[in-house]
Amino acid sequence: REVSREPRLVPIPRVSAAQLPVRDFYQRFANTSTPVVITGLARQLVGGHDWGLEFLRTHCGGVTFPVTVTSSLTKGWAGWSRKTFHLTRNLSSHIDRIAATPAAPDVIFDGSIPQRCPTLLANFSVPQYFANDFLQRLPIDAPSAAVPDLDGGSAMRYRQADHWPSLFVSAAGSRTFMHTDSFGSNFWSLQVQGRKRWTIFHPRDTRQLGPSRLYGTFTADPHDPNGIDVMGRLKDLSSLTAWDGIVEAGDVLYVPAGSAHAVDNLDPVQIAVSANYVDVSNYAQAVRVSRLQDPYLHRLLASPHLDVSTNYDLSAPVPWGVYKKHRRRYDETLLAAQVRDRLRDAARRAAERGQRGVLVTIGHNVCAWCHRLEHFLQHDETTYSEVAAHYQRVLIQKPHPTAMTEGFQRLFADFAPALGHQIPYLVVLNVMGRVAAEQTAMQLQAERAPWYDREAVLRFLRGELILEGENSHEPPRRMWREAEVLRGTEDDGRDEL
Repeated sequence: REVSREPRLVPIPRVSAAQLPVRDFYQRFANTSTPVVITGLARQLVGGHDWGLEFLRTHCGGVTFPVTVTSSLTKGWAGWSRKTFHLTRNLSSHIDRIAATPAAPDVIFDGSIPQRCPTLLANFSVPQYFANDFLQRLPIDAPSAAVPDLDGGSAMRYRQADHWPSLFVSAAGSRTFMHTDSFGSNFWSLQVQGRKRWTIFHPRDTRQLGPSRLYGTFTADPHDPNGIDVMGRLKDLSSLTAWDGIVEAGDVLYVPAGSAHAVDNLDPVQIAVSANYVDVSNYAQAVRVSRLQDPYLHRLLASPHLDVSTNYDLSAPVPWGVYKKHRRRYDETLLAAQVRDRLRDAARRAAERGQRGVLVTIGHNVCAWCHRLEHFLQHDETTYSEVAAHYQRVLIQKPHPTAMTEGFQRLFADFAPALGHQIPYLVVLNVMGRVAAEQTAMQLQAERAPWYDREAVLRFLRGELILEGENSHEPPRRMWREAEVLRGTEDDGRDEL
C-alpha cells in the first residue's frame, strides 16, 4: 500500500492561565509530554510593559548580541546552515537591519538576557508552571573550572542557570528546522511580537523521523520541502502524532523534553523570550541525556549539590528576584562526597572485572607535561595494554590552571597530603579502595627525553616505587588514612567499601 508522506496533525491545545492551575498543568501536559499554548499571561510576565522593538531599543539598544546570518544551501544543527556567519551587533543596529530588509537572514537566536541586558528583567516574572527549575538550585559560585572533571572531558564554560531567559529577534521567512533541544530539557517561549507556526512531535516518535546524530536534525521535516521527499522512504508516518499551530503575540508555549519541533516565522518582525529548564517531569531524562551531551551539567544534576526542597508560591507568575534568590553556595564537602562515590564505583568495577584496581590522575589538565603523560599512557603500546587490562581510570582536573586553590587543597588533604604544587599526581587504589601506590608524574619522566620512562611507569603501576626526596629515608607511607576518603570515617579494619 502507499506509504503516508505526512504525519497526522492535531491542533496544539490552547488553555487560559485562569483555567489552568499548576497541578492540572503537570497532570494534563508535563507528565504526558503534551505541548500547550497558555494564554492570558503575557502582561504579568513583562510587568505590564510592551516589549516591542522600541522598548528593546530604549532599554538594550546599545547592548551587543550574537547574530547568526545563515544560508539556505546546507543544514547544520537545528537546520542552521553549515555556511553560517556568526557576528555581534548592537540591538539597535539589528532592529534597523531587519526593519529595512524584509526576510533578512539575520537572527538574534538564544541571546542571553541575564548576561547581556539584565536590566530588562527588573520587572520580569517567570510563568508559574516553569518556575520550579532545578537548574536554579545548582550552586551559584561553582564555575565549570571549580568542578573536578571526573571523565577528563572539557566542561562547558557558561552556566545554564544564568543563561536564560534568552532573546530571539528575526524577520519573516526565517525558520528553525526540525530538531530537539539539548540535554533533555523542557522549554517555554513567550511570543512578544509576531506569529510563529510550530510543529511538534511526541518524544516517542522522534526515532521514526530519521534523526541525524551529526547535526541534531531530522530527515523528515514537514517544514522542509527536501524533508518531505525523504518521508516517503521512512516508515508509515500516519501513525505519528504531530501537534501543529500558530502561536500568537501574547501566547506562552510549553514544549516537553525530547520533542522534535520546527518553527516558521510568519510576520515581518518577530520577538520571543524563551528558556530551557529541568523539573520533576524531565529530571531523569536530563540526567541521562546530559551525561552524553554535557558531562559538567550531568555531574551537577546528579550530585549532592542539587537541592529540590525549595518551593515557590506557584499561584501566580514568580517575580525574577524571587525566582533567583534560592541559589545555593558551593559546598566543597559535597563535592568531596561525589569524588568518593566515583572512586568507590571505580574500585567496585575493577573488582567485578578481576582487575588490580583504579589509576587516579589528579591535575592532568594544567600543563604540557600533564598532557604528555596522557598521550604516553594512551599511545605507548606496552603501558596502554597494562592500564587497559588491569585498571579502571579516573581523571580529576585541577580547578585552576596556575594557582593551587584553597578549595582544591582542602578537598584532597587526606587524598594526597604531599600533593603541594606537584601536578599531576598519580594514585593507584586496590579493589578495596586502599592506596597501593602514589607518585608525582614528574618522578616518572625519562631523564633525557621529553617523555616518560616506560619501566618507571610500569614499576609504579605495580606498586614498586615510593616517593623520593628529603623523606626518602622513611619507609613507604600511605598518603591516606586507610580508606578514609572512600568511607568518610576512620578505618575500622574492615576491607569492604
